[in-house]
This record gives sequence, C-alpha cells and structure tokens, in this order.
Amino acid sequence: MGHGEGSKKMGVTISIIKAPVILVLLVFVFCIGLSAYVTSSMLTPAVDKLVDYGIRAYDDIFPEITIRNGKASITKQQPYVMDKIDEKYFTIIIDTRDGKQGEGINYLKDAEAGLVLTQDALVTKNNGQIRIIPLKGIPDIVLNAALLRDIADKYLPLAKPTIAMGATIYFAIVKTVQVLLFALIPFLWARRSNIPATYGEAVKLSVFGMAVPVLLGAVSTYSGLTISGWFYIYFALYAGLMVLAASGLVSSLRAAAEPSSEIQV
Repeated sequence: MGHGEGSKKMGVTISIIKAPVILVLLVFVFCIGLSAYVTSSMLTPAVDKLVDYGIRAYDDIFPEITIRNGKASITKQQPYVMDKIDEKYFTIIIDTRDGKQGEGINYLKDAEAGLVLTQDALVTKNNGQIRIIPLKGIPDIVLNAALLRDIADKYLPLAKPTIAMGATIYFAIVKTVQVLLFALIPFLWARRSNIPATYGEAVKLSVFGMAVPVLLGAVSTYSGLTISGWFYIYFALYAGLMVLAASGLVSSLRAAAEPSSEIQV
C-alpha cells in the first residue's frame, strides 16, 4: 500500500473514532431501519401471495361447510375424505350425517394425527391425544373461499405494520449483537499491539463498518441481483472491513503517539 493510501485509511479511521455519538447512533439506526425495510418489503408480498394461493385452493380441496345453530353440514357425499392430503401423517374427514356424531374418534383411531368434523363437534388428534371441541356457540357461517377472501381483506392490511414492527425489533437485537461482537476485532487487535484504544472507539468502527454490507445487501435486493451465499458473504465482508479498521486504528494511534519528526530551526 502506498503512503497516500495508508494516510487516507488512517485519516478515515481517526475521523470515525472521533465522530460524535449522535452520528454513530444515526448510522446504527439507519442500518436497522434499512434492514427491516428490505426484509418487510420482501415478506409482505410473499404473505399476500401465500394467502391468495390458500384462498384459491380452498374450494379445490375442501367442500363448502355450513354451520347453523351449532350444527355442521356439507352437500358432498359423506364421509368426505381429503384425498389431497397425505392420510398417512394427517387425516381430515368430514361426516356430518345424523347418527355419526360418535364416529369421529373411530376415524382417528389408526391415524397419527388429524381432525374429523362431525355434525356437532370437531374432533382432533395430536401426539396421541384426542380432543373434542363442540360446535355449540359457534356463530352461523358458510365456510368457503368467499368468506376467507372477506376475512383476508379485513385483516391482511394489518400484516404489513406487524411484519415491519417485528422486523425492526428483530434487527435491533441482531445488529446490536453484531456490532458488539465485531467491535472485538479492532479492540483486541489494538490491545495486542499495545495501543490504548477503547472499546467505545472499536464500537464506532463496527457501526460504520456494518453500513457497507447492509447497503450492499439492499442494493443487490432491489436491483434484482441474486448473490449466492449472501449470508456468509455479509459476515465475511463485515469481518474483512473490521480487520482493515483494526489495522488503520493501530497505525493511526501509533503515529499519533510518536514524537514529531519535524526539524526545529
């Protein structure tokens, strides 16, 4: 590395460790906010597509179920077995015929898990335990794709702020841990080189170092560029920047501690 490049690196390092705390916090909040925004902007459309797919598929898999006065009924031939679901691991049967109310347990006798809708109850089996949930008290409904669409239209808009909030909380925790861990690289490097650098200075370097892979990740996402193994590249890039920062920190503080070599006249 040439003298000019070395001086530039040391100058950047000194500028970062002398940066005001408020600036460091703003950069850190920016990293959290950008990561949360990118993640939520990817998850929200995925949730919308998944819900839409489930609604469209409902009428192909399930019959229309009517519940009135606590009693269920369907117009299909019964017992109605969901043949599009792997019966070996999960069985779904509908039998709302009169006189078949007690058959729910028998249907699930040899099943690992599943559920049976009878005329007056929902029978479930999970981990070998059978539960019977009476339909008495359930409001009158007609369960079909149209009803699910109405429910989705009402509650799906709440998913976006919920996902954004969850992503923000997640990255606030994760990025804090990352900053504190990666700050150990320049801090321990300085200690090993007998340079009096503080952990707070190392944290400043870690925060600014994080901004680079976060920005790169956002750009790659919105540009449509798929980077294979980005999870590992992110941490490798972050660690590499911290190694450069550690080298610059040691060089900068060592140069600052050396007596001036100017010739006195």
